[in-house]
Amino acid sequence: MPEGNLIPDDTARRHGVPDSLAVSRAIGKQPIGRHAGLARQQARLPISLSTVTDICMLVTSDLDRDPRVQKEALSASKAGLSVTVVCRSATIRPSDYHVVSLDAGRAETRLLKYAERLVINVRLAKEAIRSHARLIHANDIDTMPAALSAARVLGVPCLFDAHEYYCDAARDMGWIGHKVAHWAEGIFARRADRVITVSQSLASAMASELRIPTPLVVTNAARFEDCSKCAPLPWRAELGDSKVVLFQGKYCIGRMLEETIDASCHFPPGVVLAMRGFGPLERELRARVDRTSAPVVFLDPVPMFGMVRAAVGADLGLFPCDIRLKTHLHSSPNKLFEYTMAGVPTIATDAPDTRRVIEQHSIGRLYDAEDAEDLARVVIDALSNPSSLRTLRENCLSAARTLCWESESLGLLKVYKELLDRH
Repeated sequence: MPEGNLIPDDTARRHGVPDSLAVSRAIGKQPIGRHAGLARQQARLPISLSTVTDICMLVTSDLDRDPRVQKEALSASKAGLSVTVVCRSATIRPSDYHVVSLDAGRAETRLLKYAERLVINVRLAKEAIRSHARLIHANDIDTMPAALSAARVLGVPCLFDAHEYYCDAARDMGWIGHKVAHWAEGIFARRADRVITVSQSLASAMASELRIPTPLVVTNAARFEDCSKCAPLPWRAELGDSKVVLFQGKYCIGRMLEETIDASCHFPPGVVLAMRGFGPLERELRARVDRTSAPVVFLDPVPMFGMVRAAVGADLGLFPCDIRLKTHLHSSPNKLFEYTMAGVPTIATDAPDTRRVIEQHSIGRLYDAEDAEDLARVVIDALSNPSSLRTLRENCLSAARTLCWESESLGLLKVYKELLDRH
């Protein structure tokens, strides 16, 4: 069993048992000292009797790069629940919850990807059953075979958390994988005890297409940080008096980054596009900048939970995406919430939920993703009106107090309570 910060002593480590805090929570949320002797006895029991947790979260991603799962696990832990996260891989070892990393690589060919998903689900199910959890939380449809199997063995509820329109995101599996994912998504969603998702438009689409009750929406809002008095990091001073349009995120297909670079060629002198991230398209993007002489600077990546602080000082934050893909059309973009938290107005593709948030709180502008010149026009218009831009910044800092994870997590914790009360 991979080690985490919840395994504090040699006895617990030998038996693969959570620390005395998790044990005390499992036996009634009593103070640790009152049950210290019982906790030591628990640590000497066989694994099948001693391993106890309230919620077991399953995810096939690298936990280090999955802020939603990390925030969910932390919120549950802060609410007094013991949590185990079983993931593909992880280097983080948080003190608030236990992490089981499968240390699994990623397949390269399509055939191997099918086999990989089967193997991963077998291993996820095994660890979930081993946790003796009172609730299984499945993150995305590709963990649902494991989640439903474990929930059935343990006789506990299963929560399905749809991070995206998965059958569209599974396009790397080919048209067969796309069809299978769509079929499986409907079956698995109907078998879950509850379904939650990231946006109102995705919730409506799932209810209509999968014939399920409308899922609860828990957006990908950022954790609250008061950036009203934060000074920009050194990168901003290095760009001098230039107006900065900032993109932060992964350089990958579907982000319209090539078109964004082309649009920057229409920026007036003194306006630069700053790109902070990493990904498979980085070499191509750098080559495109060299070829077009676009006013683009590449910034070094920062840790996932440093994105808000790193955005402070930008004049505008950019969120481009290809909304022809349903997974982007119905997305709940981390970037929108991160820019808002940093007091940076967002220039975004006109997707339903993005439009709703931006217009409701007056925190940015929208543009046509298929028209590079429209992006340039929107940027120029926003930067040419200092008074309006200042108002947008003030609106961002005000909206950040409600568009934050601390508010969003309340609905999630209510669902946890309802499902845990069943067991």
